[in-house]
Amino acid sequence: MIYAMSSMTTPSQTSAYWAYSVMPGITRHAMSALWMAGGVLVSFMAAAVQVNGVALHDHFNHNHLDHVIQMGGMYLFYRSALLLKDR
Repeated sequence: MIYAMSSMTTPSQTSAYWAYSVMPGITRHAMSALWMAGGVLVSFMAAAVQVNGVALHDHFNHNHLDHVIQMGGMYLFYRSALLLKDR
């Protein structure tokens, strides 16, 4: 039973695989697109929170939660812009 548990893939093993085998084949331009796509997805998630009126507390309503999620999206857009180069 212990052997079967040790053969399972952990998140850290998956991250290591991604970093050492997949990432070197991706160009800077493609990496920028991945960060940008992440930013767009997080922005859509923030919009869904805003539209549905999800509130965690009376003093932390959907507007506050939308802006907190949007900060994460802005960070992803920033990471995307760091990889862009001027021609």
